[in-house]
Amino acid sequence: MPTEQIVAKLERRYPALERVADTVFRGVDEYDGHPYAVRYFDLTDDLPTAAQPLHEYQERLLGVSYFNVESKADLRWNHYLYFVIATPRTEEAFLRAKATVE
Repeated sequence: MPTEQIVAKLERRYPALERVADTVFRGVDEYDGHPYAVRYFDLTDDLPTAAQPLHEYQERLLGVSYFNVESKADLRWNHYLYFVIATPRTEEAFLRAKATVE
């Protein structure tokens, strides 16, 4: 599925979808007007590259919201990162990266 279609689907689910990097988007789930989950969608389709410095990647991407003093404490534990991959892959580098992320 082309990136534009994925973004359009995300925008339907998250009207305030925010682009936080070239191919990374952030959506916030709310209930009764209050946020309860922050979801990041990485559409790069390059899991091996993202998984190499995974800790640094998470710090750079999630840290801004996670460590924000205005964030509610319970929301900090509800940050999720999704890597959107075009097709299932079986090459060794991909499988290693998948294991690292899991």
